Amino acid sequence: MVWVRLASVGEKIEVMKRKAKPRKKREWIVDDLTENERRIEWWIRKEAERIRKEGRKVKVGYTKIWIDEKLWI
Repeated sequence: MVWVRLASVGEKIEVMKRKAKPRKKREWIVDDLTENERRIEWWIRKEAERIRKEGRKVKVGYTKIWIDEKLWI
């Protein structure tokens, strides 16, 4: 995990806008999260990776996951 402190709110907005650009797998840019929120997000991503390996369609959102177009919270 890497923490980055930006000089202004404007810089943060620019980084968050560009976070969807292609980059290495398993790298994420996230907004400030509590320890519990980070733990939940880590678990959801881990489960999504496992389910994708089974060949099912998975989409990850903030504290939720869609598996075969069914929402799980």
